Amino acid sequence: METIDLSPLTQAVAAIMMAIITGYVIPWLKAITEQKKQDNNKVIVETLVKAAEQVFKNEGEGQKKLEYVQTELEKRGMETNTPVIEAVVFDLTTQVAQQVETEG
Repeated sequence: METIDLSPLTQAVAAIMMAIITGYVIPWLKAITEQKKQDNNKVIVETLVKAAEQVFKNEGEGQKKLEYVQTELEKRGMETNTPVIEAVVFDLTTQVAQQVETEG
């Protein structure tokens, strides 16, 4: 009885699977991981901005609030991206304004 060598077929299937994993699965997993990281970072920045609002309640303390958020981000080993912080402040201010309009 003659045996059939399935090695070339097995190698071809393995090569195709590796190409699929390398071309699609790994980039997909990286994208999901990056999105979750960005979402998590945004929540952290929002929380720190809200904390700064509670710590510095007086008018004209915007610079102190920004420095507080930047310092806290640095403590966590995160990038202190001022435009991102300002965008979060803008979003929160907009939300508060919309809430006041709705209630008022």
